Amino acid sequence: MTTIITSSTTLFNKFFTYFQNKDLRFTIDHTLNNTHHSITLYDLTFHQTSSIITLFTKHFHLTQSPAFALAA
Repeated sequence: MTTIITSSTTLFNKFFTYFQNKDLRFTIDHTLNNTHHSITLYDLTFHQTSSIITLFTKHFHLTQSPAFALAA
């Protein structure tokens, strides 16, 4: 599971279209006041996730955020 979060509605719409065109399974979420939007990608292997995120960041000229491990 990979989640991409943005506060920009314009970027969110571009990201949404990008992932929709890739035929990926994902869900979207918005905060109550629409200040944060997220897209969560599902059913990808580690290599598929790495590949799609690399292509995604290059396509939108973004910098990857470091991954953080969540403590249980």
